[in-house]
Amino acid sequence: MPDNQRPVRTLLADDHAMVRAGLRQLLEQTGLVKIVAEADDGTPVPDLIASENVGLAILDISMPRLGGLDLLPILRNRFPLLRTMVLSMHANVEYVREALQRGANGFLPKDAPPEELRTALRQVTRGECYVAPSLVPALAGLRSPARDPEQQRLETLPPRQRQLLGLVGQGHSTREIAVLLGISVKTVETHRARLMRSLSLRHNNDLIRYAAQQRSLL
Repeated sequence: MPDNQRPVRTLLADDHAMVRAGLRQLLEQTGLVKIVAEADDGTPVPDLIASENVGLAILDISMPRLGGLDLLPILRNRFPLLRTMVLSMHANVEYVREALQRGANGFLPKDAPPEELRTALRQVTRGECYVAPSLVPALAGLRSPARDPEQQRLETLPPRQRQLLGLVGQGHSTREIAVLLGISVKTVETHRARLMRSLSLRHNNDLIRYAAQQRSLL
């Protein structure tokens, strides 16, 4: 995206107010983005993106209730054209790989220099992918862990059912899931019933227990 184009309407989600204020200043100084919405938790983010016509979401990984990694597949499903970038103090390559697999277009550690932030924003807003150069060598050499049978079972689930299972595992109610996914409560209940049949679970408590046990695989 050429720098003389209109700044991209951007949402910034980070649970630390002072960090968010500093990031907002750095981001807007690049001239590439305009912060039109902020959040200290991932839960209201989908509705803010819809109401504020957001084109780029910048997310922290660790936030109350709904963190950046869990939020990414929800945003990818609801807003296919949305660009997403993760800014995080966690520079572990496992986090980077997970973020990219879940739909992030960019990943930058919070200790990166300001000039690198501008480079990352420029690439992500023009439709490219960006990963901090310091992380690329380790990421390229990272082998995929062996998948256990339960993980393979989960991978056979339709995307919507797996997404629902992840939200159930985070403790969200049916109504909260409906809001996050932008669907009706009745539709969530339908997906939940299908999910229980897919997993051969008879009771809702069994689903909640299973979802909590498998959360790390979702």
